[in-house]
Amino acid sequence: MKVLNTISFSCFQYKTPENHGNRFDVGDIVFREDSEEVGVVLQVFNHDELRTDMFGNHNAHLMNLATKEQISEHRPKLLNYLMPKSKKQLKRLESLFPNNTPKNIRCYDNGESGDRYTCVFTGRYTHKTGGEYWYLGMSDDPFHPQGIGQSGTSPTQIDRPKYSHLGKKVSFEELPFKVKQYVIDTYLYLWGFTDEYGQTVD
Repeated sequence: MKVLNTISFSCFQYKTPENHGNRFDVGDIVFREDSEEVGVVLQVFNHDELRTDMFGNHNAHLMNLATKEQISEHRPKLLNYLMPKSKKQLKRLESLFPNNTPKNIRCYDNGESGDRYTCVFTGRYTHKTGGEYWYLGMSDDPFHPQGIGQSGTSPTQIDRPKYSHLGKKVSFEELPFKVKQYVIDTYLYLWGFTDEYGQTVD
């Protein structure tokens, strides 16, 4: 079993090599027999070692994929954050969220203001938002008590025909980790993969 969005369980951005040779992958839900703990795989180092959100770095040979029963008993809240089950939703997810990266966004950085980062959501979704286009304005950490994380709507895309007022164009990968978290949470909700609490909708 896998979670829909691993970034929700992370405090930092972790990198996993493509050919790691491990039987587990990022997003897998694993169970430690010795401590009866359930964790989400956040990073794989090699064929032996991985990192989880609950018990840090650990030997992959000392754990197994968690069953639904084990998750229900030891960490039941995880059942609300699983990958969609329906083939239709999985196909949509692959199209709109390839490699855990939002496809339909444009990102900007003006480099100086409190809400220096802007993310504009693109694609055909306005039939669900009353004809309005969504965007986010964010500081480096929109979740911090003194940070900025605000959403807005507009009858037209705020970066069309010009975007100079938003700063320079940047890729999603160039955004700070906490900004990525906020963008992904909003993106998955906008496209109907999660509800307003971040729980999977199938």
